[in-house]
Amino acid sequence: MAPFQPLLRVLTLVIMACAYSVNADRSHYHHWYPQYSSYFANIARTACSADIQIYQKGNPPGFRSSCEDTLTQEQCASAGVIACLLEHTTEDIKANIAAAAVVLGLLPTTLSLAGSSTAEIGLLALRRPILALFLSTGAPAVSPIRAFDYREPIHMLRDGGAGFIAMFKLSEPWAITLSILQYVVVIGATANLIQVSWTLGTQAVISFCSDNPYQPLLWSLFALIIHVFGTIAVHLRVRLESDAGSSPEKIEWGQRSFISIVWAKAGSEFTLSSSRPGAILHIRKEMPMFYLFSWFTSIGTIVHIIYGTLLFSGTLFVGTEDAILVVFRYFLSTVVCRIILMMEISGMRQSTKVLQQLADDGVSLVRRETEV
Repeated sequence: MAPFQPLLRVLTLVIMACAYSVNADRSHYHHWYPQYSSYFANIARTACSADIQIYQKGNPPGFRSSCEDTLTQEQCASAGVIACLLEHTTEDIKANIAAAAVVLGLLPTTLSLAGSSTAEIGLLALRRPILALFLSTGAPAVSPIRAFDYREPIHMLRDGGAGFIAMFKLSEPWAITLSILQYVVVIGATANLIQVSWTLGTQAVISFCSDNPYQPLLWSLFALIIHVFGTIAVHLRVRLESDAGSSPEKIEWGQRSFISIVWAKAGSEFTLSSSRPGAILHIRKEMPMFYLFSWFTSIGTIVHIIYGTLLFSGTLFVGTEDAILVVFRYFLSTVVCRIILMMEISGMRQSTKVLQQLADDGVSLVRRETEV
């Protein structure tokens, strides 16, 4: 399990973030989306100021709301604010908010059509794990597959794969420049995703968890968890070796110092897949742990879409103009990460041979080598 320890650490941090979100702060009703900002700010300042004060500071001593029998004190107080705001909102604005909820509710399914699959991210992680990590966090969508299905890496590395961007060899200065540009763009996509998710959680209200501003951000991080499981499944299914017969990252490491190893790792991470020396991808026999992780991945993808649909369709106090901008920003991060991933997969396809062996390591029953 040593190769998976960095991924498991990331998964642990995500789970801790999810646990922390239970103790949500009371960040709502301070700021609003621009389209109806002045309108709701005026209602909050006048008609609903007492309800908002109760939400922010808690009930007076000895006072207990009737809804606290089924909800927490924070949820009950937030429900009171929502009821007051909607009571003083005109019908045309309510209709606009409902239309915006429909647009946002379609977002998870729409993004999944433009998202990357877990097998593609896992394949890139064999060579550029840090870039694969940023691509997982920068795009909140996961391409759906049928439950308990799995896409073999060999199909992604065959010539003529539909949707792949043909890469060509670049000179070293241009290759380094493009690699750095990839990181700049994907970090920008990640920052955009975090900012739009946090803004949606604080300037809007999710109807079924109105006291928690972290839900949109957690939905985005949930995609990272799915990609972690998918990457582990890929590592259990394939093994990447150099043409010399040893793992690329282990060549002569026993004779290197720690600093030289770190430098080599950094240089490898910033090298385009199309500029790498030739390597061989070994397809291993399916093992029980591989089935377990691949099944978790396929089921998690379905749960992610359902969770996102429930989350975004229950968004309140967002107008259609603001909803379209939110959708555009999510879509922008997803498409940008998808383009970078396709560039790298295309580069791997040009520099990697696929060797399929339907047996345990060391006992080869069937061998099929494909020049890709």
